[in-house]
Order: sequence, then C-alpha cells, then structure tokens
Amino acid sequence: MRRRFTVGFMLVGGFVLYGMVFLSTSNSKSTEVNQEFYLLQPILRLGRSTLFLLDRKTIVTDASRMPEDYSKMGLKTNARSLHFKQKDGSAYALDLRTKGRLEFGNSLLRGYFWMMGFKTIRHVGTADHLHVYMPCRYR
Repeated sequence: MRRRFTVGFMLVGGFVLYGMVFLSTSNSKSTEVNQEFYLLQPILRLGRSTLFLLDRKTIVTDASRMPEDYSKMGLKTNARSLHFKQKDGSAYALDLRTKGRLEFGNSLLRGYFWMMGFKTIRHVGTADHLHVYMPCRYR
C-alpha cells in the first residue's frame, strides 16, 4: 500500500512540475509567448497543462502584457488587464486561439475552464480568441 502511494505521489508530483514549467513551442504562437508563460499564475499554468493533455492542438496566443503592447496592437490600453503583472508578480490571464476550430470544440474549451474554476470571455481584439482568466484579489 505504501509503495503504491509513493508511486502515485511521484506521478502526480511529476505532472504538476511538468505543467508548471513547460510549454511546448507547438502550443505557443511565438517564442515571446513561451517566455511570458513563466509569468502566469501557477494555478492557471497547471489548468492549461491539463487541457493540453486532452487537446494538443490548442495554441496560447498571449499571456503576460505590458501597457505599450496595447498600442502596438492598435488597441486602447486597459489599465485593469489581468494580462499585466499583478502585485504578486503573476499575470492572471491567457488567450487561446479559436480560429480554425469548430464551435463545438470552442464550447468544450470554455466548459473545461469553467469546470476548473476559471472564467472565460470569447472576444475579438486583434483576432478571435478565448480569454481565460482567474479573478485576482491583488489589483
């Protein structure tokens, strides 16, 4: 019994560690997004990694932002964006590509994040995407 517990603990611990530190380049829009990944809140990183086990075609298009990124995209700066680093040093939002995916698949994606306790908004800023975020008390 003790041995099974130890093996199970090691498997779960390995998965958590993997989910917290690794984002495949095939699942990110660019190397910049790959670098921003480490600024995401750890629970959001873990929720994203579990999804990628189920759907390997999901693409993270944005994670952390700076205020000047909005002007580069031709958008008005949103001072309350959860893509910005919060007081604890983490960003609390990420964007996932919805273009080229079936609506049913996008609905399942929203449902997955809802079941995990995250909130989602489907919107178009520079492109159609799913904005996934967790409420932040640090603003």
